Amino acid sequence: MSEPTATSYLTANFGEEGGIYSWSSYDEVNAWVSKQRNDWQWISQQNTNPTNTAWAVIWNAVSNFTNNLNSAEQHKDNEKHNEHMKSEAGKALERLFGKYPFLLPNSSYGKYIFDLRDGGRSVEAGLITSYLLDQDLNGAPLSKLIPALVEFELFSRGIKDRVKSEGAALKRLVGDMSTLLDEHKQLKAAQVAEFTALNLGVSNQVAAQGESFEQAQTERDSQWTAQLTATAEELKQLNATYDAYMALAAPVSYWEEKQKKHGKWAKWSFIGLTLCMVAFGGVLFWELRGVAQMIEDTRIAAVASSATNAKLGSTVATATASSTLSPLLDVLATWKIGAYILLVTLAFWFIRLLVRIFLSHIHLENDAAERVTMAKTYLALIRDGSFEGKDNIGTILAALFRPTGDGIVKDEGLPPTAMEWLTKLSGK
Repeated sequence: MSEPTATSYLTANFGEEGGIYSWSSYDEVNAWVSKQRNDWQWISQQNTNPTNTAWAVIWNAVSNFTNNLNSAEQHKDNEKHNEHMKSEAGKALERLFGKYPFLLPNSSYGKYIFDLRDGGRSVEAGLITSYLLDQDLNGAPLSKLIPALVEFELFSRGIKDRVKSEGAALKRLVGDMSTLLDEHKQLKAAQVAEFTALNLGVSNQVAAQGESFEQAQTERDSQWTAQLTATAEELKQLNATYDAYMALAAPVSYWEEKQKKHGKWAKWSFIGLTLCMVAFGGVLFWELRGVAQMIEDTRIAAVASSATNAKLGSTVATATASSTLSPLLDVLATWKIGAYILLVTLAFWFIRLLVRIFLSHIHLENDAAERVTMAKTYLALIRDGSFEGKDNIGTILAALFRPTGDGIVKDEGLPPTAMEWLTKLSGK
């Protein structure tokens, strides 16, 4: 018999005389029931009606228990059905062993019956079992029945051999209790050894974790200190860069604006230069075409005039035509050459001025871009810590605010005078 626990597989209450039995697994309870059945199976071999009916009572109860328990095992997934079948199996055991506790091991009546059987009186032992199971004793051999019942009554009333039987039962119970006590002592010793080993392992693990934590904490402290130092240095550089940026923000913005403005004027001056060159080419083309047309018209008029005077003779006509055409061409050539020279001079001077304006704006744009790049590079070097701003700010400001030239335009670009042209043509 064992006390029920929270993890019991099955528990049965066999009354005040039997007590409470608890089994931890299916195999354990099945093995216990099988042992009780085998212990009492000898009753079926006595070939009497009372012993046969007594064995039927035991067999039916055990079979009912086995069927219910097997059904519970087959439906483990259905918790409700499983619990119900195990409850029915427990009730089957309680109906048998609770009503007839002498069938339990270590019972004084059971010990008396087994001693009688082992003494060669198995029929008498079976008849006493039938009597205790409330079976009809009709058909039993009276020569064995009456002495067996008389001896049992004497035993049950303490008149014969009861002290001996009770003592034997108690000795058996003491042996079982001693065995269980030894098992519990061994289990306790094993648990103490396991607990000691676990405690030692936990202590070692705690010590190792403590050392690891201390080492990690030291490393984190050093890393944190280094990070704070680096952050402080970076913040210092940021402050210096901010101060330098505030000192150079306005100049940089001014020169960026100048760069954009000169870039815009360079584009417009280039467009104006292109349009002027195209216009000058068109005008020159139309003027030359007009001169050619005038020469052609003069030639046609001269030929017509010579044809009119053909009767005067070929020599006289030719001389007349030549004398008529030559003054006209001289006048035309003199006027047109002067106009062409004036037009070319003005156009050349204007185009030359536009070219110089275009190149001047390109030069000024590049100069502004260089100043912006220089200032931004200086700020980046301060940010990296390559320069100390207070020591070099004067140099960078002097470079930013140096005088700016007018590009490549060196004069007003006035057109050359006639004397200059004659000097250049004569090679002097």
